[in-house]
Amino acid sequence: MSVERFDAMLAVPAQCALGEGATWCSRTGRFYWTDIEGACLYRFDPSTGERTSWPMPERLATFALCADPQHLLLGLATRLAFFDLTTHEIRSIVEVEPGLPTRLNDGRCDRQGRFVFGTKYEGTG
Repeated sequence: MSVERFDAMLAVPAQCALGEGATWCSRTGRFYWTDIEGACLYRFDPSTGERTSWPMPERLATFALCADPQHLLLGLATRLAFFDLTTHEIRSIVEVEPGLPTRLNDGRCDRQGRFVFGTKYEGTG
């Protein structure tokens, strides 16, 4: 019996402080992720080797693909927002738990397209 061998290879040396949210967009053939602590969104296109990054105004904890592949739904630390990948415009939708010592944390879309997310306590004690 022979075992097929695959060697792993580093595609992008991003050096994120807290890289999460690895998401493949099958419509565009691109790979997205966030560096939460670095407040940055990344995209990698394996067909061209191009890496793009967008600094965010606050920590980006989670995100989701939208019906329009030129937009993402962002779960920033304090709010939900839409991000236009072409113009780089961030359009706020709603603040989440204003006045509380929390931030958005993990989130994903369910089968009906609803974005479900949690928050993380960041206060002391």
